[in-house]
Amino acid sequence: MAPSLPQRPATSAEHARVGLLGRTELLAVLAACVVIFALYVWAGGYWIDLIDEGYFVYLGSRVHAGDLPYRDFDSYYTPGIFYLFAWTFDLFGVSVAPIRVLMSGMRILWALVLYLLVRRVAPWPFAWLPFVLVAGVDAAPVFPEPHPSWPSMLAALATVEVLARHLTSGRRRWVVLAGVLAGVSFAFKQNVGAFAVLSIGAYLLLRGNTPAGWLVRVTQVLYAVGLSAAVTLLLWPGLTPPLVVAVWLPLVLTFGLLAVGAWRQATPSTSMAAETGTGSGAMRSTGRNMPGWLIGLPALLLDAVAAGVPFLLVTVSWLVPLTLALGVQGVPWGLFVGQVNQGALILPLDPPPLATRPLLLVAIWLPIVMALLGGWRGPRLPWVLAGALLASALLPVVPVGYMPDEGLVEDPGRFPWLAYVNDQLGGLFIYLPSLGAWAGVGMLAASVLRQRPSPLLGWYLAAGMLLLLALYPRIDTIHAMFAGAGLFVVGTWALAVAYGALARRVQPLFRGLIFMCLLLVPLASIVPHVYWRYVTITHADPRSPTPPAYVELGLPRAQVRLPEHIATSVRGAVEFVQAGTPPGAPFFVYPVVPLFNFLADRPNPTRFNHFIAGALTPEDLQAVIADLERAKPRYILWDHGGATYFKADLTNRVLSDYIWGCYEQVANYTPYLILERRCP
Repeated sequence: MAPSLPQRPATSAEHARVGLLGRTELLAVLAACVVIFALYVWAGGYWIDLIDEGYFVYLGSRVHAGDLPYRDFDSYYTPGIFYLFAWTFDLFGVSVAPIRVLMSGMRILWALVLYLLVRRVAPWPFAWLPFVLVAGVDAAPVFPEPHPSWPSMLAALATVEVLARHLTSGRRRWVVLAGVLAGVSFAFKQNVGAFAVLSIGAYLLLRGNTPAGWLVRVTQVLYAVGLSAAVTLLLWPGLTPPLVVAVWLPLVLTFGLLAVGAWRQATPSTSMAAETGTGSGAMRSTGRNMPGWLIGLPALLLDAVAAGVPFLLVTVSWLVPLTLALGVQGVPWGLFVGQVNQGALILPLDPPPLATRPLLLVAIWLPIVMALLGGWRGPRLPWVLAGALLASALLPVVPVGYMPDEGLVEDPGRFPWLAYVNDQLGGLFIYLPSLGAWAGVGMLAASVLRQRPSPLLGWYLAAGMLLLLALYPRIDTIHAMFAGAGLFVVGTWALAVAYGALARRVQPLFRGLIFMCLLLVPLASIVPHVYWRYVTITHADPRSPTPPAYVELGLPRAQVRLPEHIATSVRGAVEFVQAGTPPGAPFFVYPVVPLFNFLADRPNPTRFNHFIAGALTPEDLQAVIADLERAKPRYILWDHGGATYFKADLTNRVLSDYIWGCYEQVANYTPYLILERRCP
């Protein structure tokens, strides 16, 4: 069934209305969420993620056992996720199961928030698209990924939602709630929380639908210019041409257009009316007993306090107890303001994959052809054709190339289509938020040129661009999924606008075809990731010509089912360590599989749990060696696959030399080697 045509999709402020879901639609959405939640919970009974799940679950268990973040273990993140997981263990016991149920609920809340954000501006079939993109790339259940970005970005997206409600109602309670949500976001991941705070500032200053005297107008321009300059400084160390086009330029244009739009709305006549007390009632009340150049400043300051105080209260609620426990000198203040070691995080933006040009060419023309075949004609046809010709002419300048191997296939001979699809489309998803950003910039520019401002579009785009900065410096698919969610909403809005333009007065069959054609690029971008997950789940052992059986792992902290060869290796390594060490004995794993500490219930004797190349400084590596000399763990688990994949020896050779100098292999659970201490 083809979606109904959106009502005034480009600029109308009526899109900010909330609560328009009918009862039938609301029940259908809730029912769909229940089904999706059940599927996630069911899938949570399979597989384990020794790396990222291991990192966050194990550190949560350390907090549950009484350890303190930053004193007893090192972390890149603000401590919210570790407290949340420790609290979950308090309630439901120490295992991966309650964490997976919790994260399943988190994903469903993502689905609801994204649906509400899109539903305000597009028909319901479009409203599911952002979550379909997220679910298509989300590697669960193969990698459950209980990352702090899930709750942090959820709170940031909820901030977008509540300020969209404020845009219509004007009630300050929504601004207060936005401050609370930004504080929650910051508690889980500091960069996302900081970008949420900056987006609130952009909303309060640049939404452009309030009276503004000269002081506020100058502040608007300074905020836009200052924010653009700050982003330039942030991105400068890795600012390559692809990153300029994909992130920097659309952000600068967004805030430039917002500043122009806000300035235009406060015309000289409006300012004069405010000064003389004439004009609207809101303007008269704002301008009473103050010079005209101060118009709008009291309301702006009240809104800033309404958002800022709740943010500070939420932050203080965890920061003060942490400071009391660690001491002022023990709190990593620099970490909380973004000063982290980026050695293991930097991953540059690669050019789009090979199929990008032909795919975009088809995506440009196929909906137009379907519309023409369905009888679409109108005064805009020459402009649409001219725009399509211009876009087609620009496609040859889009740089394309083979993507680096992302590990989507271990044996191209056995799964040749997986390797081929990855080469052709593997990195396209990383550029999907940028396509949404450019579509939003185009719509925003049109609204500014026509002097028909769309505060909601400006807000969606500003928040989406700021949250996209969480993609940097590790620019890969999973970070694009988290950071790009807000721009998926903007891109979906643009698709709805295109649908409304092309499908009007077109035969119903062709409306459906146009709808499907418009989804070509977003759906193609998730194909390699969905296919990889399918192949991994159904044929997990590339060495075997037949799919392996799934068996119970049989460990108390992970009652899950795994492919037999994985379960045998993991179970064997854990039981070997448990048999040879008493509870509480130190046990070191290298380089990045801390779930073994959790499964074996044997603590890591060092502060560090990930040893990816560049993650630790030379001083940190010496500290790890000193910790191992002091604790003298009987066993070290060496993950040979991880040491090769993460290229740990590039920077960690002094540590690996120490390990192989003092330990020797006593067991092999491929790819995990158990090493036993031989040094005195």
